[in-house]
Amino acid sequence: MTPERRRNVWPIYGIVVRRTDELVDGPNASHITPMVLERWEKQLNDLFEGQPCDMYDAALSDTVSKYPVDIQPFRDMIEGMRLDLRKSRYNNFDELYLYCYYAAGTVGLMSVPVMGIAPESMASTESVHNAALALGIANQLTNILRDVREDARRGKVYLPQDELAQAGLFEDDIFLRQVTEKWRSFMKGQIKRARMFFDKAEKGVVSLTRLVDGRYGHPYCYMGRSCMQLKLMTISL
Repeated sequence: MTPERRRNVWPIYGIVVRRTDELVDGPNASHITPMVLERWEKQLNDLFEGQPCDMYDAALSDTVSKYPVDIQPFRDMIEGMRLDLRKSRYNNFDELYLYCYYAAGTVGLMSVPVMGIAPESMASTESVHNAALALGIANQLTNILRDVREDARRGKVYLPQDELAQAGLFEDDIFLRQVTEKWRSFMKGQIKRARMFFDKAEKGVVSLTRLVDGRYGHPYCYMGRSCMQLKLMTISL
């Protein structure tokens, strides 16, 4: 990746992703309302139209003026925040997958147009986008498995309800931190699924252009960290 591309990819993560994280998980998260998200979406629309409201938005506005970045993944991320305000349970993996797309799959789709595809790569644009999406899903699943206890304290369970039931588990097992063989077996299956998405992502992500020092850009580095989290994760509450 050229220094220019590297400078322009960081506003996506440093501004948009961190800002949305702070809105949902920061110290003022309990005060977030749909109206706050409406304001954030209007601010987003303005910066895409070349009317940033502050120096941070100006950095992202500059990026989207130079590269073919689509606004839809940004809107989808905000939609995920709206979903998080009203939903605390997910009936099945299809519902959870949609949440994971909103929360993290969107980041890959935001980043690929700026990072670019390596000239020597034979991969299609579609396959690279699919890999970036899979990487986001994998990262979010990893976060969910890592944060089961913390999320339960907030009254949220980001695990498929039907799969919990099939495993003979109940929400009390989570809230009371009941670590049983059933729980360990269930979690092994969830970790296996996350690794499957990492596997889907790997081939396509390496088609992205490298940083000037030979490493890959932030989504690839994040994949390495998340893989390590899965390897080191203890199946506990």
